[in-house]
Amino acid sequence: MKRIMNAQSPEENIQIQPFDVISVPKAELVYVVGNVKKSGGFILGDRERVTALQALSMAEGLDKEAAGNGAKILRRTANGGERQEILVALSEILKGKKADVSMEPDDILFIPSSTGKKLALKSLEAAVTIGTGLAVFRR
Repeated sequence: MKRIMNAQSPEENIQIQPFDVISVPKAELVYVVGNVKKSGGFILGDRERVTALQALSMAEGLDKEAAGNGAKILRRTANGGERQEILVALSEILKGKKADVSMEPDDILFIPSSTGKKLALKSLEAAVTIGTGLAVFRR
């Protein structure tokens, strides 16, 4: 006999008997990868859907080299084969200029790096190194 229980309080719990089988369904996840502070898979939990901004928040935000407007959601097509790409302008969404995009279970939010930001950071690091070197050797 198969019973499905969804007890919300301890009073509703049932006694487990020998040979009982307990099944726990697989949690649904969304994934955030790329230039974020904490990439990974995030459990949807009670929520059926999350938006791109909510997923970004779970990933603790954009990395300093992130290209917010180059983000994409990778979603499996109906036949389960290829993934379709949905462009997500995160910078515009954060400014309130565009609507947030809903994600579905097993979607992947990909945040690419910005070549311009990466180059600017490397130039700044080089300038600081040169400045520090000059300050040390002038003494």
